[in-house]
Amino acid sequence: PDSLSSINRFFRGDIETIVAKALEKDKNRRYQSASDLAADIRRYLTDQPIAARPITTLYQLRKFARRNKALVAGVTIAFVALSWGLIQVTWERNRAIQAEKLAGQRLVRMQIETKKAKAINQFFNDMLIAADPKKDGRNVRVADVLARAANNLDTQLSGQPEIKAALQNTIGTAYFGLGLYAKAEPLLRSALEIRMRVLGEGSQDTLGTMTHLARVLTELGQLAEAETLIRTTLDVRRRELGTDDVRTLD
Repeated sequence: PDSLSSINRFFRGDIETIVAKALEKDKNRRYQSASDLAADIRRYLTDQPIAARPITTLYQLRKFARRNKALVAGVTIAFVALSWGLIQVTWERNRAIQAEKLAGQRLVRMQIETKKAKAINQFFNDMLIAADPKKDGRNVRVADVLARAANNLDTQLSGQPEIKAALQNTIGTAYFGLGLYAKAEPLLRSALEIRMRVLGEGSQDTLGTMTHLARVLTELGQLAEAETLIRTTLDVRRRELGTDDVRTLD
């Protein structure tokens, strides 16, 4: 015979299984008595697992859920609420960890900047003290003091690339202000290389050095390279700071 579900899908499942067992051609596979058939029908009506089909865990759970709808609904709601609470707690925890991590990074950065400022201050103090009029004459030139300072960078600041780059940038900018462009160029190139490697292209320190070097190259007539540097600086500042930031506009 055709299966009941092929006639009406409403009958698929236990009803179809009971009817199919009752109509089995092999009498040994049919219900052995009317009472056995009645027992399975009662099981079906009370949402108990029927004897006509294999008992699986999923099938038993499904039957249990039908018999205990209120309980299952309550457990489901509690589970959803617990899951949502767990998600909220996890989110808050992750946010707190992220905030703590960010605060730690800022503290480390602040400590580095403080250390850098102290080292730079000490370097320039030593540089000015070294400009002794008794030894170098009364008319000690700024360019001579800068040259002496530039020569001391490698020996005094080995292993401190950020501080070295900052001083190279400052001395190179000072040379630029004095019109000594050829002396400014190698210092600014070295500072840019260090800052690109240590701080990355997006750092404002890196972009500042890039701008200074572009101005020096402009004065030296190396316009193509100067334009490339300026366009790179402009693109990064537009992306990082926006089009209306004063540094972008400058």
